[in-house]
Parts: sequence; C-alpha cells; structure tokens
Amino acid sequence: MPNSKWKKLHNSYGITIKARWLYIAAMISVGFLTKIFGTANINFPISYMLLLVFAAAAYNLWPKILLEKFKKLDEIKAVHYLAFFQFSLDLTVITAVIHYAGGIESISFIFYFFVIVSASFIYKRLGIYLIALLSAILYNLLIYAEYYGIIGHAIRYSGSEADLHLALDIVTINTFTISLVILISGFFFGYLSYLRASCEEAAEHEKELRIRDEAKTRDLRYKFVTVLTHQFRTPLTHIKLALSELIGAKEKFSDYEYGLIENSWISLKRALIILERLTKTRDLEEAGRPIHKERVDLKEYIRKSLKDYSYAAKRKKIRMLSNHESLPDAYVYGSQFLINLLVDTLIENALDYGDEGTDVVINLSSDRENILLAVTDKGIHIKPGDTRKIFEKFYRTDEAMQKVTDKSGLSLYLAKLIVERHGGQIDLESKPDGETTFKLKMPRTG
Repeated sequence: MPNSKWKKLHNSYGITIKARWLYIAAMISVGFLTKIFGTANINFPISYMLLLVFAAAAYNLWPKILLEKFKKLDEIKAVHYLAFFQFSLDLTVITAVIHYAGGIESISFIFYFFVIVSASFIYKRLGIYLIALLSAILYNLLIYAEYYGIIGHAIRYSGSEADLHLALDIVTINTFTISLVILISGFFFGYLSYLRASCEEAAEHEKELRIRDEAKTRDLRYKFVTVLTHQFRTPLTHIKLALSELIGAKEKFSDYEYGLIENSWISLKRALIILERLTKTRDLEEAGRPIHKERVDLKEYIRKSLKDYSYAAKRKKIRMLSNHESLPDAYVYGSQFLINLLVDTLIENALDYGDEGTDVVINLSSDRENILLAVTDKGIHIKPGDTRKIFEKFYRTDEAMQKVTDKSGLSLYLAKLIVERHGGQIDLESKPDGETTFKLKMPRTG
C-alpha cells in the first residue's frame, strides 16, 4: 500500500471525525433552540435529544477500537468499512431525529447532506451515491412506516394537522421530492469528488515527473562535475609539479620572471581550490552520502588557517586577530577535512572582501551546548536584501563582483552545506560602515 495514499486517506478520515462533531453540535443546537424558544418539536423530549447526541458522540470516540475489528483486512479497506459504518449510524441517528421532530412535517432531512458531504472526503463517486441512496431509503421507510401506522407519528407543532402524515398524495409527493433532492445532491457531490480526485491525480503525476526530471538533472550534474574535475585535475596537477620545481629554483630567475612564476602558482592554487569546492559541493548536496565524523578540535584548524593565510593577509596589510587560544577547548563532532575547509572558507572570505589595512577578527567562544565562531572583516556592506541570498549557490552581490572578480560564489554556499550537515547554523550581520560578521554555531562535544 503506497504510504502517500494511506496518509491521504488517514487525513481525510480525520476530517470526517472532526466534521461529525460539528454536525452533532449543529443538530443539538437547532433541536434545543426550536424546542425552547418556539413551538416546534413538542413531541421530541430533551432526554431523547441527549440520548441521540450521546450515541453519536460514543461512536465518534471509538474509531481506533472499531478499526481494530478490521485488523485482518488491509488498512485502506478497513477505513472504508469503518467510515461507512459510522456514516450509516449517522443516517440512523438523523432518521430518528426526523421521526421525533415530526416526520413528514420536519425539515431535519437537511442533516442528511452533512453526511453526504463528509462521505465525499473518503469515497469516490460510487461510495457517495450509496450514502445518498441509503439516506433516501431511510427517509422513505420512516415516512411510509408512519403512514401505514407501523410506528407512531409525532406531531411537530402544537397547531399541526394530526392526519397530515396519512394523506397518501402528500406522503408520495414529499418522499419523491426529498428523495430526488437527496439523490441529485449525491450525484453532484460525487461528481465534484471525481473532479477533485482527477485534479489531485494529475498534480501527483506532474509532481512525480518533476521529481524524476530533478533526479535525472542531479545525476547528470553529478556526472558532469565528476568528469570536469577529473579532466581538469590531471593537467593542473602536472602544472603544479612543474611550478613547484620552478619555485624551488628561485636563484635561476630574475625578480620579474620569478614574480610571474609566483603569480602563476597562486592562480593555480585558486583553480585547484575551486575544483575541490565543486567536488565537495557535489558530495554534500547528495543528502544520503555519509560523512565520516570524529572528535575535532576547532582551535587546531583556526591555528592552521591563520598560518596558511598569513601571506595573503600580509599582502593586503591586514592584521588577523584571534582569541582562540584563550578558550580551554573547542571540540565538535565532525569531518576533519570539512571543518578545515569551513574555517579556511570563512577566513579566506574575510581576507578577500576586507579593505586593505583593516583587521580581521576571529572570535571563538562557547555556551553549554555549542561552539560559537565569529569572523569579522571591515569592507563591503551587505544590504539587508542580499543577506538572505548570500548563502545561495553562485550568488554574489554587485559590490562583491566589482571588488573581487575571480570568485565563483560557491564558498559561502559550501560553508552553509558543511554547517548544516554537522547540525549547526550559520548567519551573518553586516553594518552600514562595512563591518560584516559571519556567525557560526555548532554543537559541542566533550
């Protein structure tokens, strides 16, 4: 049995349970008001009203108990049977209300429509037609039983004609007209239910097609990134080996030539970093792909990143200030590689967009449950409208593209993926003077 089908039916059945309370309340309210403040229902004792309400409430409180009776059947069929049983009891209670409220003189047959409408949430057309047909049959049985004297007729009003229910032409016209209205209503609600089901099936089919298309797109994207990174990584690795040899032979080159080699080395490292981030983004976007986690010291990776990016900071005359050594411990449960990449990303981002000659401040703290990391730079003001988009894939603000032209817009998206896969949160705060702080919160471990 499809889970979605069962869930939909279960929710619909819950709606009918709630709806039953509403029409029970409607019936008792109408009954009391017409009896207390009018001259109607003179032969319908309040004690009988309360008894019928109690009976209806009782079988509306027992759906789980009754459902257990059908445990040998599949669940969908059990709900269908149970709902039909309860609807039949509804119709029986309503028929009793009609009888005590005056039979042919009563307008209480309108309560049948509550049941027909409720049935449209459970059944397709045939089930709704059966409920409508059963309503008409019960009404006819009641009116003709009173006509033939099988059961006594209860006069509705103090001024009623006592023999109204004995006039065959009136009884026939009454039962025919009301039965026709009930049956037409059944066909109408059945058709509406059919249209609703058709629209839902079309929407569900469209959703399935969209999911399949998205799955194909993800698969193609995964393969494309895999091939792309592999094809680029091999020649870039050879270039890296060659440049490393040249870097090690500085004395053989003039300052100008060595500067070209050094710039090539920096550009190559950037290209390799982009490839690595593409690969990790691909892997992290696959929600089911496991991550190897262990106890990781965040302080260690802050220390490492400060060392690795010291040259880049020196070139921009940026001071990197950190209080990480003052915290006794900053252990989180995560992937060593990804935590290292996360810290590198935040510090690199601060250096890229921080103004020359300013400070990048790394503040590490903790509370009872989390390790808190804040990285602050002084550079571009991120507008409120952009703060919600800054973590989207490939998104860059206009100011960011003007200041740093060779970035991909993947870094912060990847940072967010890493944080979320580790059960943490990341946010930012940017002030009009250009001070921007990225705030990271991750669950701590002992």
